[in-house]
Amino acid sequence: METIKLICVLAVLSQTAALLTSPPRIVKQPTVEELLFQVAQPGEVDKPFIIECEAEGEPAPKYRWIKNGKPFEYTSYDNRISQQPGRGTLVVSQPRNEDLGQYQCFAYNEWGTATSNSVFVRKAELNSFKETDGPQQTVTAQEGLPFKLTCEPPDGHPSPNVYWMLQGEQGQLKTINNSRMTLDPEGNLWFSNVTRFDASVDYAYTCAAKSVFRNEYKLGNKVYLQVQHTGVSPTQNKHEPVRQYTTRRVEKAWRGKKVELYCIYGGTPLPQVVWKKDGRTMLSSQRLTQDNYGKTLVIKRAGYEDQGTYTCEVSNGVGTAQTYSIELNVEGEL
Repeated sequence: METIKLICVLAVLSQTAALLTSPPRIVKQPTVEELLFQVAQPGEVDKPFIIECEAEGEPAPKYRWIKNGKPFEYTSYDNRISQQPGRGTLVVSQPRNEDLGQYQCFAYNEWGTATSNSVFVRKAELNSFKETDGPQQTVTAQEGLPFKLTCEPPDGHPSPNVYWMLQGEQGQLKTINNSRMTLDPEGNLWFSNVTRFDASVDYAYTCAAKSVFRNEYKLGNKVYLQVQHTGVSPTQNKHEPVRQYTTRRVEKAWRGKKVELYCIYGGTPLPQVVWKKDGRTMLSSQRLTQDNYGKTLVIKRAGYEDQGTYTCEVSNGVGTAQTYSIELNVEGEL
């Protein structure tokens, strides 16, 4: 009888021990495919970053890392990289160029191993403009006609935001907000028509590139604009609409992502743009807006219902109205 009781007690204890032990389960890990970091420039303070990894389990899990498919020993990095106590999370206190790579964490105990998401760690950077034409240049445009200022933005990751500004002789900067001037996705500034007031007097046009992640911007060359007067009164200087920049005729969008369709036309007076989808006039809503004074149609989150033919109708009362159509296809999982 005593033997049977002993066996029962041992069975209960065994079941209890089994309940108290468990293989690791990841509870914190990278939630993005790419993680950005910054390398401090001379005189700057280091900007630490972490690569998360934390797991639950009994006994408490231990951790190991791989980088680019090979075992990663963070202890060999002169205390520049450490691991949070009781967790697998790596803390990179002094980021360097060599930290770039594909990282993955493994949490393990005697009951099994759990694997975190893999994450690509990449340096955020913004290069300088190429001064191919020297520190400044002068260009000439004819009053009343369309015109284009070309920008060759610098390389950077993530891709920098590109825009144009007015730069004074003392370096002061002023934003451009003019219905006749429109920025295309490649960074070029289009004048629907040039007026004598666009000429550079005490300022220059400057292309700028900004890295949002780094909170840093770079300026391109100064461009001084000269305007040739036609000798005709501005009110009499009229030109019919002419296409400057448009989205390609067949465009692909990803479901859930932002879409921008461009229809930039020049002419004097300033051409007006009306957007239609499959022949019906479009109105702005919470998910659909018009930017750049109607020259850009913005769909905030594309869905399959947004597929179709988009047409911009452009007119300014001179010559014949122009039309341009874009077929939008939406792809992605349901």
